[in-house]
Amino acid sequence: MLCTRIIFTNDKRETADKLSAFMCRVCIGHEFNEYSDTCEIEAEPDDEKLYEMCCELSAHITDDYIKKNIEHFLDKNYACFNSDESKIICCNVLARDCVSELPGRLYVYIKVNKSVNPFAFYRFMCTDISREVLDAAAQEADKILTMNENSDFIELLKCYAGVSPESVDTVEIVAAGRGIRITACNPDTADYNAEFGLDEADILSELVTLNPKRILISGKDDFLRNDISAVITSVFEGRIEYLD
Repeated sequence: MLCTRIIFTNDKRETADKLSAFMCRVCIGHEFNEYSDTCEIEAEPDDEKLYEMCCELSAHITDDYIKKNIEHFLDKNYACFNSDESKIICCNVLARDCVSELPGRLYVYIKVNKSVNPFAFYRFMCTDISREVLDAAAQEADKILTMNENSDFIELLKCYAGVSPESVDTVEIVAAGRGIRITACNPDTADYNAEFGLDEADILSELVTLNPKRILISGKDDFLRNDISAVITSVFEGRIEYLD
């Protein structure tokens, strides 16, 4: 058995009470001691119970500290996300591997040092995790911004395609591997008789310019694997027909 002391400052008294209640539920015998500036929980868990306790402590560190750090970071550096977007960013960050390392680190630290203030441990002994968390928050925030920009862009293209009077009957697209290309349009007027572009930006631009009534696509699976396919299907919706 390992004698373990978990130390909380008075501002974390609620967390100490929750940990004590958890230890009662999982049958970890312990003593709860209160002092002028701190309260401490002393226990002698076996290795399995100690790890359970570290998982519970990690959950409290996540709720009381890491989430607040992410929220503060987003407010300071972005201040443009609604509550749902902030929750998505937070959930995606907390699913990262760096956060899942916390219980194991706590476990090793307690085995060696016999006592820990869990919040001080995270603040001073897990600076690498803290950096990774904020880097991940920036990455997830940029993803949301990109999605929002793409949504605005798609809505603009849909509006243009919907009101533009110029329209050909059919455009044919062939998809193979990770590439797609326009192979023909009908009617094949002189204006569109030039060779079609091959990169994604050119293909999207040409489709918007041609504004076809129908888009016939060969190679559905390869088309859907291409990044530009989501934009094309969103802009032209019911005009798309797959030939296989």
